[in-house]
Amino acid sequence: MASIKSLHEKLRVDSGSFHQLQQGARSHSVSRSFARFFSSFSERKLTQNAKLFFSPGTRRETELHANIEARKTFTQQATENEMVLEELKSLEEGASVYKLIGPMLAKQDVVEATSNVTKRLEFINAER
Repeated sequence: MASIKSLHEKLRVDSGSFHQLQQGARSHSVSRSFARFFSSFSERKLTQNAKLFFSPGTRRETELHANIEARKTFTQQATENEMVLEELKSLEEGASVYKLIGPMLAKQDVVEATSNVTKRLEFINAER
């Protein structure tokens, strides 16, 4: 919030300078075309544009947060599945693997489980 307040203050100060330029108090370092360009902007209009751009909840900010959350989810899923794949590869010959389906555990073939996890990782990595 402090950055919006400081931006607003800067815009207010700058608009005062622009107002002086409009009144003819042009300094030698500012060209007339620069003064004409900025004289078309009012303080109110500049403040409105700044508020729209920097206000929380803007479309850009919402999209950014949605993308960040999706990225976190995919990264977490990829990490979990990579750990499961490592565990499946380290199993001894003849080990039993169970899959949680609803409230029950169902026995699953190790090759099938490895194939499922590998395919899931492919989908996740394609989405990242």
